[in-house]
Amino acid sequence: MRKPLLLLPFILLFAACTPGTPPEARGVKVSGEAELQVAPELAIVMLSIQARDPDLGKAQEHAGAVITRVLELADSLDIPRARVQSTQITVHPEFDWNEGRQQLRGYLVQRELRIELEDLERLGELMERALRAGVNSVSPPELRVKDPREVHRQVLALAAEDAKRNAEALAEALGARVGAVRYITSGREPAPPMPMQAMSFRDARESAVEQSYETGRIVMRAEVQAEFELR
Repeated sequence: MRKPLLLLPFILLFAACTPGTPPEARGVKVSGEAELQVAPELAIVMLSIQARDPDLGKAQEHAGAVITRVLELADSLDIPRARVQSTQITVHPEFDWNEGRQQLRGYLVQRELRIELEDLERLGELMERALRAGVNSVSPPELRVKDPREVHRQVLALAAEDAKRNAEALAEALGARVGAVRYITSGREPAPPMPMQAMSFRDARESAVEQSYETGRIVMRAEVQAEFELR
């Protein structure tokens, strides 16, 4: 029986000549965050008008009269008509129950107006005068910037810089240097419009009610994930 000892040198030689797997390139994965506060540039105000009357025509007439007064108010505040939109009109019959029978009581006419205001110093005046004009309710205004995506790009750049500084801090602690970026991804999208809750009232003794609204600042945040080479 032939012994396989003669094959051993060949096996060792083959193993020695096979190239080894190169070590994985060193890298560091980090996250970066940033926050940017910007002043709001416009407000979206939603106005609700309700009119009730046993006669449908009179209910519609009353609601229309309020709309007319609101449009005149917008003109007096130099708000272009293109920035005043009627978003919803609904008519609901209302009934009473009398001895198990349904009887028509009248009609409820509802109108919704959307106003876009750029002169935020007149926001309080718009809301107060709208209520005096017959508007039943004013929804919390939404504070916005004109180009939120541009602001988001700025805060993304700040988050990317934060990620790089985090990578450099880790690399320095380990006696390495940061090289080229391998990839970077973003996490958060632009912040939603800022509601009225972020606004505050000044002391009524200091100013008139129509001027007592003080807008806050919109906070835009971004988060990124990145990986850098280590040298």
